[in-house]
Amino acid sequence: MDDTATVIELERRLLDPAVRRDRDALEALLHPEFCEFGASGRVYDRDGVVAALAATGGATTRASDFRATRLGPDAILLTYRTDAPSLRTSIWVRGGGRGWRVLHHQGTPAAR
Repeated sequence: MDDTATVIELERRLLDPAVRRDRDALEALLHPEFCEFGASGRVYDRDGVVAALAATGGATTRASDFRATRLGPDAILLTYRTDAPSLRTSIWVRGGGRGWRVLHHQGTPAAR
């Protein structure tokens, strides 16, 4: 599987309610310096996102229109749409022998 396909698959895992409720799975996918700018306008750090998602998990989110842009040999910008509706952006980085992990995520409300 190439890097782009890997990152898209990992992003899809983050949208899965079972993964969202699994603290260990989330911590494996989120970079220690993870930051999220939520669609609500709130800013979350890794611990805040892990705690919130592990507590609620949320509903299954459908995602489409994935586009990947390589930012460097070990960084990929991923953009996509969800059925929320929202536009999403994630920056995935690889390093430290831990594989690909998401460093930054942003959700923006979108028109239907």
